[in-house]
Amino acid sequence: RACRGQEPTWYYYADPVTLNGENWWQFQYTAALAGYCMDDYLRHYSTTPELDERLSYAAKIANVNAINSGQIDADPANLGAISWTYQAMKGNVYVNSFDPANGKLHNGWREMAGEADLGLFGAIRILSADVANDPIFGLFGYGSDVSHAGTCTSVTPHDGVFKRLNLISQKFHLDLNRDRYSGATISDTNDYLGFTLQNQTGDAHQTELTIEGLAAGMYSLSVGGTAASPVTATAGKSTLIALSVPASATAEVTVSGATATCTGTGGATGGAGSTGASGAGGTGAGGAGNGGASVGGNGQPTGGANSAGTSGTSGPNGGGAPGSGASSTSSGAASGSNSNSGCSCELGRSSTSGGALFGLLGYAALAIARRRRARRGAIAS
Repeated sequence: RACRGQEPTWYYYADPVTLNGENWWQFQYTAALAGYCMDDYLRHYSTTPELDERLSYAAKIANVNAINSGQIDADPANLGAISWTYQAMKGNVYVNSFDPANGKLHNGWREMAGEADLGLFGAIRILSADVANDPIFGLFGYGSDVSHAGTCTSVTPHDGVFKRLNLISQKFHLDLNRDRYSGATISDTNDYLGFTLQNQTGDAHQTELTIEGLAAGMYSLSVGGTAASPVTATAGKSTLIALSVPASATAEVTVSGATATCTGTGGATGGAGSTGASGAGGTGAGGAGNGGASVGGNGQPTGGANSAGTSGTSGPNGGGAPGSGASSTSSGAASGSNSNSGCSCELGRSSTSGGALFGLLGYAALAIARRRRARRGAIAS
């Protein structure tokens, strides 16, 4: 934390404020460089790593946001360019600008690159897929999709570098010195790791895998379906494994303890959404669910004209949509397929209160309409 402060105002979002706090030079390259210290601190020393992770991951992606994808300037000629700093103090002119003089702002961003490449260097060094059991949001993936089934956590990275994975709450970390991975499965007891390695050069070579937090013991190792020399993990020490990568596009890698119960090397998969509550006034409210997979099927309940409809059961990872119809009895059916992607977290959301809320809003709207009619009648008379 000595390398990085936490600012009290929301719009700084823990990014460095230089020159004694002036608000005209934010988001400069030290966000990612100082973020390197924060990342190391929370993984090895923090007593509240899940809370510190929120700030740490902001540092990891901060300088990447300085690359213009339209949020800085919509001019096609400027897409892909990068800005040096952001000015929290709004206006059209960059304050204290020295090159060029009185340089203009682009949606708050400086119009020159300057030292922005240093921030990109830092970001590439620390970008990772992180997973934490957040005290508010539960199982949450930063730069990743994550799902949990039984005693196994599955992760699909989306950080853009695909070489590092940090399970913050489990104190489990992996790092590849070359190549990358497309999905991983880790056991809750840190005695199993399986991931799909992507060979970036296509030739046969050796890749070094570093694992922190692997439970002490002997492990069987398999690379591309071929058994390799067993691995010994020592408590409190990093485990370095030399992987003999075959000349193929991908290779499944497993590091498995003798009593491990997890299998597989894939990424996050999803569960079913929750069941919704019945609707009011002939409208059946579908279930709203948020599973690990990206999009499942939609349950489509059909409401009766005047009777309360029963809820539609949501399909995998997708809630049923509210429905209405002319039939006298409402019913809902749900269907869908799992597309085998994932959402960033497993947070089941119930629509039990949603159906009642829509019903109350409907009655309130009807009551207001009746009052307005009554008032119009009184005025007309």
